[in-house]
Amino acid sequence: MLTSYDEVKVDNSALTIEAYATEGDADTQVLSGTVQIDGYRLAGARDGKVDEYSINGMTQVMRTLDAASGQMLAQTTSQGKTVYNTIDLNGFINLFDPSVPENGEEWTLIGSGSAVDYKSRQEVAEGFAVQMEAERATLDNVTMIKRDNNVLSLLDQVLNKQAPSPEELITNVFQFYRSFAIGDARVSGISVIIPIGPGLESAVKIKEVAMTDIGSEGIGEMMLVGLDAPKLPEGASVKLDWAAIGNIEFADYTPMEEMIGKLIADPNYGENNPLEVARAFIPRSFAYEVEGLDVNIPDVGRTEIGKAEMTISTTVPPIPTSLHIKSDGIRVPVSAIDDPEAQALFQALGLETIVWSDEARLYWDEATLDLRLERLMLEIEGLGRAEASLRFANVPKALFEDPEGQGQLAAISAQFVDASIIFKDAGVTANGLKFFAEAQGLPENVLREALVAQAAQATAPIQNEAFTKMVSDAVSTYLNDPKELKVTLSPANPIPLAQILGSMAAPQTLPDLLNVKIEAN
Repeated sequence: MLTSYDEVKVDNSALTIEAYATEGDADTQVLSGTVQIDGYRLAGARDGKVDEYSINGMTQVMRTLDAASGQMLAQTTSQGKTVYNTIDLNGFINLFDPSVPENGEEWTLIGSGSAVDYKSRQEVAEGFAVQMEAERATLDNVTMIKRDNNVLSLLDQVLNKQAPSPEELITNVFQFYRSFAIGDARVSGISVIIPIGPGLESAVKIKEVAMTDIGSEGIGEMMLVGLDAPKLPEGASVKLDWAAIGNIEFADYTPMEEMIGKLIADPNYGENNPLEVARAFIPRSFAYEVEGLDVNIPDVGRTEIGKAEMTISTTVPPIPTSLHIKSDGIRVPVSAIDDPEAQALFQALGLETIVWSDEARLYWDEATLDLRLERLMLEIEGLGRAEASLRFANVPKALFEDPEGQGQLAAISAQFVDASIIFKDAGVTANGLKFFAEAQGLPENVLREALVAQAAQATAPIQNEAFTKMVSDAVSTYLNDPKELKVTLSPANPIPLAQILGSMAAPQTLPDLLNVKIEAN
């Protein structure tokens, strides 16, 4: 650690390894290998810090005994120019030093690093080998913050054949991993070749895999770009432009540590208190995104996703208080649906491929106590598009804090503001009427009249003639010329849920109380 020098260079170095297993008087070789390093260089070493470590290349050949076949299987690995800059080992040593307090100081362990031309070939059986290549790998800003731990004590217990307590072991593992952070790490130009039969191989290529802002507080992003697997077993294929998860904010560690103690002390605690356990461990935010996914499975068909994304977060864990989901251009063959009746229905509606898009937004504002469900939308090509929205006011925090207990009582104080549902037809009504009329052996006009009568009958318990007439007129108008059906609830002022529940005893007042309107076209 304290050795200082300007530069150390070794042009070539090599290492040979052999291992044997002894059974009786016989020795059987189980491992042999060679490692060769070219162009080793270490520069600027002082006080536990190194300015640069590099090698021009490395080649490793290892042969291990396969117990099943009795043969030696080879693994060959090579790597081109590899460079690490700004290395500081002091922080890593301080992590294990009990005399160094946890003070929040950040140490940079590795400033940057890179490697090129990684290649690996691993025999898995005679004549079968898995091959992997990567054009380039980079690493930036690897840091460490001292976290209180007893890792050395745990190692001492293990060496003395003493079993550490489960709580001590789990919390120390947590603390160890929470100590490290990575600013950016990525590997590009990945290729994997897997044997799938005699003379047959499956190739998978990936343009890039990357991670950014990985640390104890959360994960910035983990992404995969440009996946292409054109020849999978049984003729399947997969292609992906982009996929990522990110914006992950971890739960605070202190409540997590306390919960670990409770779970170990009482194995039934999790089953009896699932909400409390979820509140301690579940991340506070999460997001994912998928773009350009194409999966082709013979005898099933091709499934495609143009784009799908989700963002979720909470200010009252573990219940989400903000949610956005959106999908565009999802294509699924009707033949992929497991339900034969559903298959027959979609085919009768003239669909061989289901193409849909959807979106939903939910948000609870802790400052105003407003709860909004906006742009709840589902659109299926050839069928139609449905949109809905819903708003509440004065939604208490207790609803999210204790949804199974006091929150339900507190929710009574919430107020209904408005709601709407709109359906725009794109063929489902006409095709559906034709399908069910033929299935029941009825003329379409008779089926339409029966549906209008059923709608009127469904509103009979409300005992409001004006409302029943409005429903009948709207359904009749829509079925005779299916274009658009709209339902709105827009009271002049927000109405407490308690008042709405109380009105159930006199349901005839509800349509006027909520200012319900049902319109067609």
